[in-house]
Amino acid sequence: EGFPRNMFRRGVSTPPRSQGRVHQWQQAHPPVPRAARLRFENATSPAVSQRCLPLRLSDAPPIRFHVLVLGANRLKMLRATILSVLYALPPRETKLTIHVDLPLTDARNILVDDTEPERPPPELISCHTISSGERSIRATVVSHQRHMGTRRMWLNALSLSTPHLVLEDDVQLLPGADLWYLYALRAFASDSRIVAASFQKQTLVNQHGYAGKRERPWPPVTWSLPYLYPLPGSHGFLISPLHVDSFRAFVATRKPSALLLDGLTTTEWYKSFAKAGLTSERMWTQEMVGYMYSRLAGQRSTLYPPRGTAFAVHCATAHAKDEMAKECNDFQYEQSTYEQRSQSMTSTGWINASSAHAQLKLTELDGAARCLPSSRPNRTCVSNAPFAASRALPTLGLTKWPQAHSFAAKAVPETAERRRQQGGRGGGQIARSMLKRRQAP
Repeated sequence: EGFPRNMFRRGVSTPPRSQGRVHQWQQAHPPVPRAARLRFENATSPAVSQRCLPLRLSDAPPIRFHVLVLGANRLKMLRATILSVLYALPPRETKLTIHVDLPLTDARNILVDDTEPERPPPELISCHTISSGERSIRATVVSHQRHMGTRRMWLNALSLSTPHLVLEDDVQLLPGADLWYLYALRAFASDSRIVAASFQKQTLVNQHGYAGKRERPWPPVTWSLPYLYPLPGSHGFLISPLHVDSFRAFVATRKPSALLLDGLTTTEWYKSFAKAGLTSERMWTQEMVGYMYSRLAGQRSTLYPPRGTAFAVHCATAHAKDEMAKECNDFQYEQSTYEQRSQSMTSTGWINASSAHAQLKLTELDGAARCLPSSRPNRTCVSNAPFAASRALPTLGLTKWPQAHSFAAKAVPETAERRRQQGGRGGGQIARSMLKRRQAP
């Protein structure tokens, strides 16, 4: 008595018997909202040569959104990802495909002949109507009968003739993702420099060699407007149809040295995976980094949303762990929540630009998150622009300015006091040295 009725349905452990701890247990395991429950119905198994056909009415709108979800054995995370797709995108206009990998430790791997590793592995295809509340979508589920690995699944997904928004099973779409998807398609058509669009907030400063490195604030304009940056953001990734064939050719013909780019954080990660023998399993992103850096700076980049307005979020606490991050547990899968944010975003000028390149000159950054020469005439692109001037930029609902400024302001007097006690430099010297680093070219 007093426990959530659906607790066994959710797979949680039995609550403590002590009545004094019942309230605490209920707070830690709140009931799942009715709208957040998934149902899988009308399952069919078509022939291998056949794909699932959506249940479409004569007056159904055309398909505008293609989504591919990559999963393995994280059931809780996969459920949340599917829910976010169901609520963030219009189901009647969305084609959903789910690829499920066979874990490396599954005994069924031994039943498959590995003498031809590049041969397409066998697949089992099933069709399902997935519903939650009043929303439903027809999905094609592809179950691989041999272990593929994250890298191979990603490269296969990016080689499809019809580009898909690719989501791993630990990523959830946020309200407004449909608007960003359509904006990206317009940007692809008008700007061939854009290799792909990412749906996440980017925080990694990939290129080394500048004072301050990752602590250096990004150009203020990136907080309120879309921008170009030569780094793939895999938490929601949509490749441009103009680059599908050339990227596939690059992966097939490139030399090993094409991925060993000096001065990049992702190269250090790649080398670590190579040392552990994991590059055939992971780090597909370095293939995309190599592809972007195979041309001069500014010729190939990823389109990112404003850093104050992400459209996807990474929810896993650790790699391959089926445990939701705390900030993702509070998601309310209610249609009104998604509609309200989407409606508020339609008032922003850039999201409705008929041609992303014609209506808005996208800011171009290099690998160190600094503006390329073509973008420097715009004062808001200068990374050391005065804070007071940059505050006037629109923030799309961002209520707090990036913490880097307040952190620096707090760090100067604290460091100065510590240096005085140690007989070192005074506060004026420290402030001048920090200012000099911020003004360095």
